[in-house]
Order: sequence, then structure tokens, then C-alpha cells
Amino acid sequence: MPRTAVPIIARFIVVLAFVVPAAQADTINVPADYPTIQAAINAANTGDEVVVASGTYNETINMMGKAITLRSTDPEDPAVVAATIIDAQQAGSVITCNSGEGLDTVISGLTVTGGFAEDGAGVKAFVTSPTLSRCVFVDNEANGDGGGLFSVVGAPVVSSCRFERNVANRGGALSGVASSITVTGAVFLGNLSGGGGAVYLQESNGLFHRCRFLGNTAEVGGGVALWVDTSQFVSCEWSGNTAPKYYGGACFIDESSTEFINNTFANNSSPEWGWIASFHSTLSIANSIAWDNGPFPFLVFSGDPVVEYSCIEGSFPGVGNTPFDPSFADARGLDGLAGTEDDDLRPIFTSPAIDAGDNTALPSGVGTDLGGFARFVDQPLRVDTGVGPGPIVDMGAYELQQICYGDADADRDVDLDDLQLFLFNFGSAVLPYTNGDADGDGDVDLDDLQLLLFYFGSSC
Repeated sequence: MPRTAVPIIARFIVVLAFVVPAAQADTINVPADYPTIQAAINAANTGDEVVVASGTYNETINMMGKAITLRSTDPEDPAVVAATIIDAQQAGSVITCNSGEGLDTVISGLTVTGGFAEDGAGVKAFVTSPTLSRCVFVDNEANGDGGGLFSVVGAPVVSSCRFERNVANRGGALSGVASSITVTGAVFLGNLSGGGGAVYLQESNGLFHRCRFLGNTAEVGGGVALWVDTSQFVSCEWSGNTAPKYYGGACFIDESSTEFINNTFANNSSPEWGWIASFHSTLSIANSIAWDNGPFPFLVFSGDPVVEYSCIEGSFPGVGNTPFDPSFADARGLDGLAGTEDDDLRPIFTSPAIDAGDNTALPSGVGTDLGGFARFVDQPLRVDTGVGPGPIVDMGAYELQQICYGDADADRDVDLDDLQLFLFNFGSAVLPYTNGDADGDGDVDLDDLQLLLFYFGSSC
């Protein structure tokens, strides 16, 4: 070949790179372009979006290993998510991922219901790692594992999803075997199983950050059951979980290594060991609160747990621990029932949990609490009893924010809702900085009205 041919060919290739357009991702609409979700998935190519209009789609679907996004028209809008439903009508798993799906297979903003299968009635993920975000898994049932989600030899990522009233033999909401599962911002409410009302993990690794475990039930491990597992729970809330037949109202742990950092446990129950039952395991608890979990809340059989900078009812040996009432804002909420979404386990200003944790216990990069607000917020009128360079982190899942004067309903602004709450409680004795007490003196009077009016229309 002549020596001049190489640069000529190279220039020709460069010109083609500009002339030939790159493949563009398409948006495929259901039912406008295809009548069923599965037909749209069949037609989709890598990078495409399948956008599902509001409605109920009675089908089961398979993602077919495709790196595509399947979503509702607005995953950020809970009303749209609630109105965009895939209902399997008990015909099998609602969604199957069994062809090597990776994190670029995204399922977002859908309600997944009516699944009935041996395993993974909502989503069955076999040797795959899909991304699930802002989905609702409700009323799915598995005979074996994972009413909402079952992962085998995978690494799924779950963010801002809701698991409600799912049923299975193991892991009413979620079960993982030989998997590495990351869950952020999830709500597990009212799920049921034989082991691990919400979550069952076996020979797996789990990271749960900013999750709520509410009113889940199992024979053992009302909230979670972990076996030969390594998991970490950060800024999670556990309320009203129960193991009515055996033990571990919130958690059952066997032959596992488990960390709880800045967790709050309240009103969990079982005939024995309403908080945690731990067998042959390595258990570390830091910056956490455990209160009202029954007369015998904690069992450790074989192993020496490390519990530090935590508020434990009845006391527990360890550096920085306190046995004093954590002073929750309203542990059972307006309905008076533990394990429902109105439970308010935030500490009030007088709580011993304020500025009392260990800054070094929190994993690097954790900057928000369960409510999505900032960590490491100093309360200048409180003496720091924790450790680390200030500001000191609070114990528990929630960080007390700077006092928002006039904000009677704790939504970080001062408006007519606050005035209504003030008038309702006028003349009453209340917990400081709650129910209209704007100045923190424990009663609702004209001084609080003055502050409310002064700050009216502001936000914090």
C-alpha cells in the first residue's frame, strides 16, 4: 500500500464520524405507540425510554436484559405513580429480570401489584442488578422468598420505593440470597412473612440508608431477619414491628455481622426480645435510640455487642450511653397506633439524644437524616455530650434542626396551619417546641402568639 494511503483513509473515517449520526434514544409511549408494556419493551433498543400513561395494565412483563428505562409519565408525582399500575392478577411475577440486566435497566414510578409466584412476586431478579426507583410494591404474594422483590446473585439498587402489604414465607417485602442490595429512602409498611416481615437476607450484603420499617410482622424478625449476612443500617426508623410467635420484634440476626448507626427503635414487640435477638453474630450499635420495646428487649446469645453513644431503655454498658427517656415528639402519632406513618420519633429540644452522638461513627458522605434534613446541626443552648469536632451529631434517625420559631407543625414554615394549631392548644401545657409552643417554655400562651405573628410567612 502506498505510504500516502493511510492518512487519506484516516481523514475519510473522520469525515464519516461527522456525517453518520449516532443512534438516538427513542421514547416509546404506552398505549399510544404500543398497546401493552411488553410490546413496547420488545420494540425498545438500548437507551430507549418506555413511558407508560396512567392506567391499569393487566400483564406480566420481562425486561429481556435491555438497558432501557421503564417509567410512568412523572415518577416524582406520587399521584401519577399510584395511577400507573401493572397488575399481574395473580398470574406470576409482575416483572422478571433474568437476562443479565444491569443498573442501566431502570424501572421507575410504577405501582406493582397482583403478583403471585413461588419467589419474587413483584420483581424477580435472577443474576441481575436492575435499578428500582420511586415504585410502589403492594399486595404481592410469594410462596417462598420476596413478596415485593427477590434477588438471587445480584446487586439491585432500590431508591425511594414503598413496600406495603406484601406477603412471603421469607422477606415479606424483600428477600436477597447471595446478593448485594442497596436500599435508600424506602418505606416498609405492614408486610408479612414467616421470617423477616419486611426483609430477609441470606449470605448477602445489605446497605439500608434512611428507611422506615413500620408495622411489619413475622414469626421471627418482625422487621428483618438476617442469616450469614453482612449489613449496615444507617438513619433508619423501626416502629411497631412485631414477632408475635417467637422473637426479635424488630430484628433477628444469626451468624451475621450487622451495624446499626443512628437508628431509632420504638414500640417493637415479641413475647421475648422485642428489639433485637442476636445469635452467634457480631453486632455494633452506635448513635441509636431503643425505647418501649417490651420488658425483655434485647438478647445476645454468643457474641459481645458493642453499643456506644446510644439511648437505651434500662441502660446498657458502653461509652456514651444514656438510660434517660429520649422524649420523642409523638411516638404513636395522632392515631395512637405504633407502626403507622404518623409516628413522630423525632427528639424534642429537651431530649438527651441532642448533640450526644459520635461523629466518627457515621459513614463518610452521610450528610442527611431520615427526614432528608442536615446532619451535624448544633443546638447552642445544649451542652455537647457526644464526641468529635463540633457540631455533634444527635442520636437516632432524626437530627433536631435549628429551632424554627412559630412553626407549630414542624413543616419548617410559619403559616395558617401553625396558627390553627396554636389556637387549638391555647392555654394547654405541651412538650417544648411542639403543638404551638413557639418559645419552648412548655405552655401555649400569648408569648407564643407574639412569636408566631412576628415570623408569620417565613420559612426555616
